[in-house]
Amino acid sequence: MTRGSRIFVSPPSMLGLKPYFRYWKWFNRDERLSYRYTPAMISRLPKHYLDSLDPKTPSPVHYKTEQGKWKINPKTGERQKVQNIPLPFYPIREYDTGLWGGEGLIEGFRRKDNNKMKPKVKHMWRPRLIERQLYSEILDKTITTTVTARTLNLIDDAYGFDHYILKTPQEDLNSQLGMDLKRAMLIKLVRKDTDLYPNDPEKREMIYNKYKDYVIPEEEAEWVGLRLKMAIFKMQHEEYKPPVPLMEKYRRQLIADLKDRSKREKLSQEPAVFMPGAGGPQQLETKEEEGSWSSWLKPSKPKEVESPQKTGDR
Repeated sequence: MTRGSRIFVSPPSMLGLKPYFRYWKWFNRDERLSYRYTPAMISRLPKHYLDSLDPKTPSPVHYKTEQGKWKINPKTGERQKVQNIPLPFYPIREYDTGLWGGEGLIEGFRRKDNNKMKPKVKHMWRPRLIERQLYSEILDKTITTTVTARTLNLIDDAYGFDHYILKTPQEDLNSQLGMDLKRAMLIKLVRKDTDLYPNDPEKREMIYNKYKDYVIPEEEAEWVGLRLKMAIFKMQHEEYKPPVPLMEKYRRQLIADLKDRSKREKLSQEPAVFMPGAGGPQQLETKEEEGSWSSWLKPSKPKEVESPQKTGDR
């Protein structure tokens, strides 16, 4: 449907595709415009990957949760309902290039110059960012990235950078870099590559045993942390089968039939004849039946008419 010169795309609930498209908000603007190509693609994605796209509430960072369903207002004494509503982050791309430990930019209002008599103005609360080098034992690499003070505290609480990346769920990492590191670590653990510490096999075995509790099947590890668009590309790449030309197909069939023919000739001293399309060579029969496959190769012979024997008069 078009409205003017723009393409109008209905949301999934209007198209009757709600079971497959609970993930409408995961599409960016370009993917939504090409929405007519995505319903069949989404339905073919693995179930464990679709479950990871379900929106989950991250751990509270910029607010404190209250227990129970009701509370008493200390000033008025009125009964009020408890509302634990997470503060939304202002969307920026820098989240995916660093490890902010669940922190983000908060947009809100505050009094101008902290004066109660002045009007409220928009304000952006930003975390303090620092650049640090973090070493990974599983990958044997040093990563230089932007972190916050809370990230360093969480790494210390997890007893190591690798433990922090592998333990923290996706909604708390809130970073594409963190999910890429987690996917690389999981693949490394499940495959047990020998290129890790090649000169020290004892240390390599110690590292694999240290993080063996995080091992998951390789089929799931390859999909961890992929964006929806990259997951669709990966699925299409795995499902793609290049077409085989008929010439190549018949060439392979001919080679297989010739090999089978040579084996038969070695086993039996009698000559074998190649029959194309008949499943391989077969032995030549001494007597040729009528209507056989080779009868059409020979010119047709007119049948000899038997002359009636002349019998004398009795």
